[in-house]
Amino acid sequence: MQKIYGINRDTLKHSLSRTLFPQRCPICGEVVEDDLICRPCRRVLVPVAEPKCRICGRHLSNGSEDLCDSCRTTVHFFNRVFSLFPYNDVIKKSIADFKYHGKCEYARFYAAELYDKFYKELVKISPDVIIPVPIHIDRLSSRGYNQASLITSELSKLTGIPEVTDLLLRTGKTIAQKELGPDERRKNLKSAFSINKNSDWFSKYIKTAVLVDDIYTTGSTLDACSNVLKRFGIKYVYAICVASVES
Repeated sequence: MQKIYGINRDTLKHSLSRTLFPQRCPICGEVVEDDLICRPCRRVLVPVAEPKCRICGRHLSNGSEDLCDSCRTTVHFFNRVFSLFPYNDVIKKSIADFKYHGKCEYARFYAAELYDKFYKELVKISPDVIIPVPIHIDRLSSRGYNQASLITSELSKLTGIPEVTDLLLRTGKTIAQKELGPDERRKNLKSAFSINKNSDWFSKYIKTAVLVDDIYTTGSTLDACSNVLKRFGIKYVYAICVASVES
């Protein structure tokens, strides 16, 4: 490992990065020095409470059931979703700042929390790749980044699971999902995703993949992605999300 005047180069790069792009608390936005979130805000965050739906991972209000009402009546293409936080007002603002207001550094916090919470589950399913839910090229151009890809990149660094960003493409331009109801969401996403035959991974065998997204709402986006990936030949498709909307 190369050094500059006795200083570790990686340490120097990290120090410069922290100076130019300081890590800010993903909840209050204040600069944090020794962590990814400030202590007071850490205390207001709670993960999705047990019991959880065994398919979508959302909290179950009825503890005697193992499926939420939605998963009981919907056939999903994904195998299971791991969701970290309930989509309350605190997380809603954090993700909105991350997604629409350039707070890209929040990705490190989200990935670290996902890793800490779901490391054992990831080891158990042993994914070959992790894949960010893609966004359309027009949206990517206007926003400047894909928020799911930022989280995926950080999660790949923590887990060592290869990040694949060019196999699954969003080729159909759709209306923003947040404006639609459940049935409209599914229709909106029909033919929205496709497999890129020019990807280096097109000719490789992938048994298990994990999709990464910011918010789980109805599962329609993950279903559309999973359907395409399974038709491509991937046997198991899981998903991991920062937050989930209560069922």
